[in-house]
Amino acid sequence: MSVDYAAIPKCEETYLEVLKEYLANGKTEGMVFIDRQEEIATRIEKEFPEIERYEKDYEAIAEWKGISVEEARQAHSGIELNWEEDGFVQIGVYETEVGINTNGGGRQQFAMLERLFDILREFDLFIWDPQGGEFLTCNSSDKTNGTSRKESILRKLFLKTRDILS
Repeated sequence: MSVDYAAIPKCEETYLEVLKEYLANGKTEGMVFIDRQEEIATRIEKEFPEIERYEKDYEAIAEWKGISVEEARQAHSGIELNWEEDGFVQIGVYETEVGINTNGGGRQQFAMLERLFDILREFDLFIWDPQGGEFLTCNSSDKTNGTSRKESILRKLFLKTRDILS
């Protein structure tokens, strides 16, 4: 079982509809594009030296799809990063969002996700949890009952993963 998250440039549920419309129909009205893909990927790689960048074979993609290599590069321009220590975390850095796919790892994976979310906040991206239908990060300074927002996020991640896997 996997748990997915998306880091997007606006902390508004209405923006999710704009993003869905763009992904389904290419409609760009209201879209905010991430123009710092390489910078984000490099920052993540710097924080996690054990992460591996997946190198795409654009010639093979072009041949398989019957398109030019340049068309394959444009269609598959996202950067994929893979972390496999205590479970896995796959990160796709795209022009519209950063996709995060995880399995039910342990403490090391939760610590990695905590640091990853901090990095994505550095780039003014907000974490959307499609399973729970909520943003995990909008205002990192929120305090709830003496618990920091970061602690609340990690508690949500732990409980959600436990519930999904049980």
